[in-house]
Amino acid sequence: MHKRIKAALRASEAQFRNLAQAIPNHVWTAPPNGLLDWFNDRVYANSGLEAGVLGDLGWRAQCIPTTSRSRRRVGPPHSHPA
Repeated sequence: MHKRIKAALRASEAQFRNLAQAIPNHVWTAPPNGLLDWFNDRVYANSGLEAGVLGDLGWRAQCIPTTSRSRRRVGPPHSHPA
C-alpha cells in the first residue's frame, strides 16, 4: 500500500508540473511557511535568471522597490489625498 501511495503522489506532482509549465503565465508554489519553492520555466525566462535562483526569498530581488511602499498606503487603491 505504501508504494502505491508514493507512486500516486509522484504521478500527481508530475501532472501538476506539466500543467504549470503549459500555462502561459508565471506559476510558483510555496509550502505553509510561505517561502517560494518552485517556479515554472516562464518565470525564469522572463527574469533572465538561472533556475533555482528565485527560491526562498530570492524572488524579492526581482520586485520593484516602489511596489512594497505603495501597498502600505491607507485607503482605497485609487484614492487621492484632498
